[in-house]
This record gives sequence, C-alpha cells and structure tokens, in this order.
Amino acid sequence: MLFNSFQYFLIFLPASVALYYLTLYFLGQLPSKVILITASLFFYGFWNYTYLPLLITSIIVNYAIGIILLKNQTKNSNNILYFIFGIAFNLCLLAYFKYTAFILENINSLANSNIKIPEITLPLAISFFTFQQIIYLVDTYKGATKERNFINYSLFVSFFPQLIAGPIVHHKQIIPQFISKINARVCMDSIKSGIGIFILGLFKKIVIADSFGNWAEIGFQNAYTLNILEAWMAAISFSLQIYFDFSGYVDMAVGSALLLNIRLPINFDSPYSALNVREFWRKWHITLGNFFRENVYIPLGGNKKGTLIECRNLLFTFGLVGLWHGANWTFVVWGAVHGIAVVFNLLWRKLNWKIYKFLAWILTFLFVCMSWVFFKSNNLSIAVEMICNMVNFNNLSAMTWEVFTKSEKLGFSLIVIPSIVLSVIGKNTNHFMGKFEFDSKNITMLFLAVVSLILFSIGGNAPDSFIYFDF
Repeated sequence: MLFNSFQYFLIFLPASVALYYLTLYFLGQLPSKVILITASLFFYGFWNYTYLPLLITSIIVNYAIGIILLKNQTKNSNNILYFIFGIAFNLCLLAYFKYTAFILENINSLANSNIKIPEITLPLAISFFTFQQIIYLVDTYKGATKERNFINYSLFVSFFPQLIAGPIVHHKQIIPQFISKINARVCMDSIKSGIGIFILGLFKKIVIADSFGNWAEIGFQNAYTLNILEAWMAAISFSLQIYFDFSGYVDMAVGSALLLNIRLPINFDSPYSALNVREFWRKWHITLGNFFRENVYIPLGGNKKGTLIECRNLLFTFGLVGLWHGANWTFVVWGAVHGIAVVFNLLWRKLNWKIYKFLAWILTFLFVCMSWVFFKSNNLSIAVEMICNMVNFNNLSAMTWEVFTKSEKLGFSLIVIPSIVLSVIGKNTNHFMGKFEFDSKNITMLFLAVVSLILFSIGGNAPDSFIYFDF
C-alpha cells in the first residue's frame, strides 16, 4: 500500500486514525497502542502477507535478546555473547535476503563456477527495521535504555508511518511518545500540521518527482545514444526525482504520524543547498547518516586517531553506506565516490583553502548529479557510458536531440529551474509549515486541489512506487 494511493490516504489512514482515537477515548492508552500495532501489521502484510511472519519473528527475537541483556546487566554478567548473537541475527537476516544473489553472482564470476542463484524476494523495509533494532540492541548492551514493555517495543519497530522507508527512528525518539500522556490525546494543531505536511509530500511525489522520473527513465534506458545535453537532462532529472521522491515520502510519513500526535525526526534539510559533499551528507537522509556515524565511523576511531585513520574510516563507512542501498557494484561505487569526495573536502579544509560560495555550490551540485548516475544505473557499463556522455563535448554545435521529444524537452525546461530553486532555498517541510496557519477551510481546499492533481496525473493508472522502497 503506497502513501500516494487512494487506498492509503482516503481509506486506511483515516480509518486507522479514527479507530486509534476512538479506542483511546473509550478503552485507554494500552488498547489504542494495540490498535496501532494491528494496523501497522496489516499495512505491512498488504504488500506481501507471506513476509509478515518475518517481521513478527524479527520483533520477538530482538525483544527477547534485549530482555536478556537487561536482566544480565543488573547481575553484572558478561553480555557480550548475547549481544553478538543479536547483531549477527539481524545482519544474517539482512544478508540472506538482500545479498545472497549478489555474493553468488560474484563467486560465479571470479571462480568461473555455476552455482545456482536462488530467487529471493527482498522483504519490504528489511533494511530499515533491521537497523532500528540494531540501534536498540547496541543501546541496551551499553545500558542506555531500560525498555521492557513488549507493546511499546513492537510499536516502535512496526509503526506504519515510518516502517517502510524510514526515517530510521531511534527508540529514544519515539518510545517516550508512545508512553507519554501528553501525546495520548487529540491535538488539533498536530492534525492540521499533519494534513498540510502530508499534502505537500504528496505534491512533491505526484507533481515533481514522477515528472522528472519519466525523463530520467527515458534517458537511462537510452544511455548509449545520448548526447551531452540529453545525458545531463537525464542525470539532473534523476537527481531531482530522488530528492522530491524520498523527501516527499518522508513528508507523508511525518504527516501521517502527526495525525496520531507522534513526531518523527527530520530526514532532510535542503541537501542541494550544500557547499561541499560533507555538508550534503549532514542534510541528506539524516537518520541514515546518524546511524553510520554512531555505529561504524565513531567505533572505528572517527577523527580521533590522526588524518590517515580518519580518511580510512570515512572511506570504509561510505563503502558500507553504498552497499546498504543495494546489492550491486553501482551502489558500492556510488558510496566510494562520495567517500573520496568527503576525504578530499577534509584535506582541503586542513589546507585552509577557500573558494567562492557560489562556485562551491555549483561544483557540489554537479558532483552530486554525476554521482547519482551510479545510483540509478543497472550496471557499471551504463554508468560509465552516461558519465562519458556527460563530458563529451564533441560536435556540440551540430548536436541533434534524438532521445527526448520536443514536448519532453519543453516540460523539463519549464520546471527544472523552479525545482532546483525549491530544493536549494526551501527549508525542510516542518520548518516551512511552521510559518503558516492552516484552518479547516484551507486544508479542505488544499486537499481537494491535490486529489484533482492526482486524478489528472495518474489517469487511472497505478501510482508510481517510491525509489527507497527497493532498499
């Protein structure tokens, strides 16, 4: 069930919110949380009910390990074996479903063997709920959490607004909200903000992201025949598609949670306004960056053991960031390229060199656009061809457009500049919404306007999925 589907925002979401508040009013906080867990499991099972037991098993096993860690902690026992088992359980689960085919394909290629590669469907959201539970186990092992309530823990993992593609929620950010009496009430300010944020996210997805997605798809499908302008049109289209697609999804997640008076963390802060790649990663997929910084980069030594070790730690961390996104060498290269860029920025800062801000922004934006080519491409051959086309200035004056039609070029030309400007100067949605007051009349008008846009956009076709659903 997609956030941008009528099933979700016209049926499932209103029904879940209404049932939650009715249960809260008549039966109290505990039954209302059970309602949310049930709704979340239904939401997950709607995609593929055969993988619902996987999510439930993962929740039960991690909760049980957490309880063991808590009990042994009070007895000053050695928890290391339980902790290692818990981390191994999560990583093995993720590795089996996400990387088995990738590993076997590379073994076959290197050893010239013919190992049969099983067809394994990647369970929805496995990367996200696995990481959330790893964070919980790490904090439990360190003694940083004392959560023992199974209902609260289950809701933390399965909470439907953020279950599928994040943001990756820390248990300290959300479990206290499930417990709080202040959050367990109808808050009209939260509901109004939630509706407004959800609609803006819907607009980002339907109107902006899906438009650029069409042009990006055409370009990358014809990677070997693109001229330099067409190659850049495709690369910029995907760069804007993935930003508005993912940030639009997060806005809808944040909006959905606000309807239940729950606040999710910010995941984007205008990343395309960054003046260097290091800053870009402080603004892009913030919760994922926090996870790798706290659980990989800092444990490796961070920046505390000299420049050379810091560079090594950065490269290793970004390699894992790339691999987390998908079982393909294109993602590994994408992560490595960003790691190299961050290392370059580190050395640049140590030399105390300066550059004009506008030039720094241009170079950063162009680099990020080019690096997205690896992210989007199905294989390295296509990615290299795209990059070559993007820097091929031969016969520029005599160039003809062979891939994109006149209407596609016109559509791109009309919205590309406003979209770049919006992505650069626009604040995160929470900040943007805080500057406006949405009364019931305005919310109704805005909602009807977006529904009309959706009807116009999809024309009876199934809504487009979100890019990060694949991870």
